[in-house]
Amino acid sequence: MNSNEISKTESKATLKENIISACVAFVICAAICILVALLDVYVKELSFSIETARILGDGFFVSGVLGVLFWLLILVSQLGAFDMMVYGCRKLFNYLFKKNPEDSTLPHTYYDYVMIKRGKKPKRFYFFLIVAAVYLAIGMICSFVAVA
Repeated sequence: MNSNEISKTESKATLKENIISACVAFVICAAICILVALLDVYVKELSFSIETARILGDGFFVSGVLGVLFWLLILVSQLGAFDMMVYGCRKLFNYLFKKNPEDSTLPHTYYDYVMIKRGKKPKRFYFFLIVAAVYLAIGMICSFVAVA
């Protein structure tokens, strides 16, 4: 295989991953949106026929905010915010539950663990963020319509 064929194969794989990420984000945000709308109708006892924009605004806005916050949590995690806790817990479990903790695949020092993790290319899931931002924008528009 030459370099052009390899890059085409990688771009097809990346496109497939992005489409899957967008579909997963859409399904998750839609489920949250429906759940929030049902809570508005049945718990708050709002009339869907009278306050349609408000109910849809609540549903889209909450699902969009939760999607964006989830993406930010993934981003912070990939940047290394939780590395020390993950390494410490994995090291503890190795000592507690393995007969020979030194034989584990976990690096011996935290520095080695961080260097190995930084060597891997993180996935940013931008399509997840895009879908969540669209839900957020639709929620804001519906909320402004409901107020007006």
